[in-house]
Amino acid sequence: MDHQEKYYHACPSCGMLTPYLQGTCDCGYRFRRKFPKDRRMAYLAGVLSVLLVVAVCYAAGQYDAGYSAGVAAASTPAASPAAAPENGVTIRRVDTNEVVGSSGTNALSPRLALNGQIVVEPPEEGVAPLSIETSGDGIYYVALARMLPGLNGTASVPSDKTYMSFIVRGGDSAEVLVPLGDYKIYYATGSTWYGKDHLFGDETVRYECDGTFDFYYSASQYEGWTLTLYAVAGGNMGTERIAEAQFPK
Repeated sequence: MDHQEKYYHACPSCGMLTPYLQGTCDCGYRFRRKFPKDRRMAYLAGVLSVLLVVAVCYAAGQYDAGYSAGVAAASTPAASPAAAPENGVTIRRVDTNEVVGSSGTNALSPRLALNGQIVVEPPEEGVAPLSIETSGDGIYYVALARMLPGLNGTASVPSDKTYMSFIVRGGDSAEVLVPLGDYKIYYATGSTWYGKDHLFGDETVRYECDGTFDFYYSASQYEGWTLTLYAVAGGNMGTERIAEAQFPK
């Protein structure tokens, strides 16, 4: 095929040579568009190149979108920080879930311990006041167990389950509202709070307050108690150190 055959049409009507890119001869004859073999291959290669570039750009765009979504999801905060304690007596309610490793105090995760923080929420509405006063620099965990009626007329006994509990910081005081009823009151002390299940770890010291404590409604007001968890002159409440098994769960 010579130069003319590669780049020109030979018009079958008038015999004139017309460029391939021109679809109509000057005499009016319309040519069928047909590229020579070598030009068709070049044209096909160009189309494939364009399609390949488009595919690569699309794939890159999808990857960037997925990566951005992953980063956004990973950076979402898991939880809001707890509010800072206010001055004076406060009542706090915060999550007390544990983060526990293998075993022993060194594997436990310290938890937030705010003054007046409710650890075990009572199933009934609290109405009667319980005020706790403390001293020192430690942390106090106060637990109340419901008194249960004894069997066959025997004396009532405390439940082995904690009905309500809360935190008091050493040297501070806190007041909470307790549902009406009779309770046994216990407390534990330590310097680092690990939550309800582990209390203060290996350094936990547990106590039981003497007697029982009734919270009731009288005349026009709810009657409660004020307890001082340190020695005072003329004090009328004793405490006894107890074993872990004697402390309500």
